[in-house]
Amino acid sequence: MSVLDDIIDGVRIDLAERQACVTLDELKER
Repeated sequence: MSVLDDIIDGVRIDLAERQACVTLDELKER
């Protein structure tokens, strides 16, 4: 369980960082 939890947390952080980058890019384009 702990290993899966770590993987899930890593994926969530990665997705959050990617989403933040996309948001910044969208703001820059505007």
